[in-house]
Amino acid sequence: MDNPNVEEEVKLRIRHGAFLDLLKRKNIEYSVIGSYSERDLIFDFPDMRLLKNDWLFRVRLENNEIILTFKGRREIFRYSKRRTEIEGTLGSESALKAL
Repeated sequence: MDNPNVEEEVKLRIRHGAFLDLLKRKNIEYSVIGSYSERDLIFDFPDMRLLKNDWLFRVRLENNEIILTFKGRREIFRYSKRRTEIEGTLGSESALKAL
């Protein structure tokens, strides 16, 4: 988690029940091995310069760990988006770069 990379993602909306039904129909076995919670805080300047430049600075609390993330501008493709992401746990070199 302590290195800059390019994030590429596709987000789909699907109801949980519909997703489980799909797995069953496709004979895909699964098991729940755990869960976690996360809380995000998004920060910007009073003039909203990060938002205006399509950048994001986030502080995430995940399983009692603090993670700082900077996300650069999005490149949007037909079904996905790509953006540079610098992320690291509080105190790491990558977290300093995110700042």
